[in-house]
Amino acid sequence: MHRKIFIALGIVSGLILSMALMMEFVFHQQACKLCYLQRIPYFLILVSSLYGLYSKRPLIVLRIIQGILTVGFLIASYHSAIIFGIVDDPCLLKPRPHDLQSFKALMEAPLPCSASTWQIFDMPISVLNAIFSVFLIASIQRALKQEDKVQFLNPQ
Repeated sequence: MHRKIFIALGIVSGLILSMALMMEFVFHQQACKLCYLQRIPYFLILVSSLYGLYSKRPLIVLRIIQGILTVGFLIASYHSAIIFGIVDDPCLLKPRPHDLQSFKALMEAPLPCSASTWQIFDMPISVLNAIFSVFLIASIQRALKQEDKVQFLNPQ
């Protein structure tokens, strides 16, 4: 049972990371700082899933993955709040240029988090990421509860 969960999580994380990289490098969609931060949990889930396949304590690894997904949900929710104008965009708070070097740095600054253009079905990717994180957390929880029922009904 655990093996299937870890394989599914690894595949999903790998696909999400691959799509993000493809959007950036193939389709030349610029990513903001929070877009990059949202990739970190999926990388950690990919590594944790590989570890979980061979772990002697798979339940602990699944709980760690749920924690990682919770952090991913928080980052995605914060990014969504910035996009919808609920929270001020920290990337827009830039100092005034005082010389040519600081002006050049200002012009080469990354995309502001509020100007994210990545959308699917007219919904920002950060919103979809938050929803997907909750879905994965709930799916893992459901699988663990079903496993507890099976172990309770069929003690070894």
